[in-house]
Amino acid sequence: ARNKQQKKTTLSDFAGPRRIHLLFARGLRRFHGNVGFWKQYLAYARKTKSNAALTKAYARALQLHPTHASLWHEAALWEFEENQNMTAARSHLQSGLRILSSSRRLWLAYFRLELRYMRKLRERQALLAPDTAPAEDAAEGELTVWQGAVPKAIYLYAIKALPEDFLFRIDFLRICAEFSEVGPRLAQFIEESTIASFQQEAAMWDALARTSTAAVHTFERAVATVPSSDMFARYAAFLYEKKERDKLVEVAERATRMACTSPTLFKLWATCLLESHHIDEGLKVLRDCTAAFPASEDAWLMLLSTSVRASAFRAPAGPFEDVSPLFEQALRQVPAAQTGSLWLSYLQYSLARGTAVLDKLFERALAAHPNHPELQTLYVNSTMVLGGVQHARGAISKLQRGSAPLSLPLLMRCLRVELSALQVDAARVRALFERAAADHPTCRDLWRDYLRFESSGGHFDRVSLVFQRATVALPDETEFLSQFLSTTEC
Repeated sequence: ARNKQQKKTTLSDFAGPRRIHLLFARGLRRFHGNVGFWKQYLAYARKTKSNAALTKAYARALQLHPTHASLWHEAALWEFEENQNMTAARSHLQSGLRILSSSRRLWLAYFRLELRYMRKLRERQALLAPDTAPAEDAAEGELTVWQGAVPKAIYLYAIKALPEDFLFRIDFLRICAEFSEVGPRLAQFIEESTIASFQQEAAMWDALARTSTAAVHTFERAVATVPSSDMFARYAAFLYEKKERDKLVEVAERATRMACTSPTLFKLWATCLLESHHIDEGLKVLRDCTAAFPASEDAWLMLLSTSVRASAFRAPAGPFEDVSPLFEQALRQVPAAQTGSLWLSYLQYSLARGTAVLDKLFERALAAHPNHPELQTLYVNSTMVLGGVQHARGAISKLQRGSAPLSLPLLMRCLRVELSALQVDAARVRALFERAAADHPTCRDLWRDYLRFESSGGHFDRVSLVFQRATVALPDETEFLSQFLSTTEC
């Protein structure tokens, strides 16, 4: 009796939730346009199982915000899962699709909902009449209700609303894979309709194969239907991801015979051989790639990096192989505007070897790419390492003669060079800070370093001027002021 008395509900048990509902109601009358606020209230009502309040809240929210697909979806799920009301769930999704006919989310939700309902009916029949199987007979090419006729109709209406989106159709296939008892025949219909509509799209075949349980078979069908370089490259990329190296080599050789190669295919082929420690075969494939696509910078870079590693590996057993002629050949083949990474790789290789023509190489590289930030930074770093501060200053002066803005990393490197000298030239440092502030006025760290430099030298009149300019250039003066004060205190 005492336990029953303790478990008895009282008015106070409902007072708190009721008060919260009233607060939400007052807030939503004032901020009825805030969708996030509505979702907070709906989540609270679901948590407290306030079904009557939820029914009214969903109706009001959908009336005020009919273009939010998430609200229609949530309302349908609530009706199906909590109220066990499939009719109301269908009604919500159909009403939403009348307003948002191009909503992928609602079409997919409707499709999944019908499949879930079919599964539920099958489970119910198996429980009530275990010896009776659903009728599966249908005309050729048709699906019965038990095989997915209703979801099929939804799919057909969906692709009519979004006819050009093959990824949308692939999403339907992914949903079918979740329902093994219904999905196979329906998935076959969706797959064939997708192929019929996008037969020449390599991207469609790629997405379809990655969804299929027989991916290799689908890719084989794809390269037979669309024998293009893009299709073979996508097939090779899939095989590389799955570590099917032997199959990848076979597909690449077939693509070569059919003249359907591409730099991407060659790179995957070569990478596969190199990872299997077939260095010579990998180099041969890369040479074939540069011969077939001489203007491809990526192909040359892979050949050059592999050749450098191979020559370093063979060096203990024989003479060191100079790769410089290969770099020069690449620079002649690739269009000059696309050789920035080639020059960077060539210069790094030459720096490692300590070649005597390094200055001339830098002159050629900077003449071809005067505004390349990585080349400029490498130029300053190399002159600093090889010749010291004086040579680095000469390199910096040469770069400053240009009219184009210098990159921020380069300017910061130049400042570090000047500040590392035994005798710091304040005029040079100040000139670099001014150049950096003119080219990159919104860099907070730059202004902070400039102020720190002036304050460390005791030039407090300059600190005041620089600080005024910084607060004008930067959007948030308060934040910048607090940062500067914290650095000066340290």
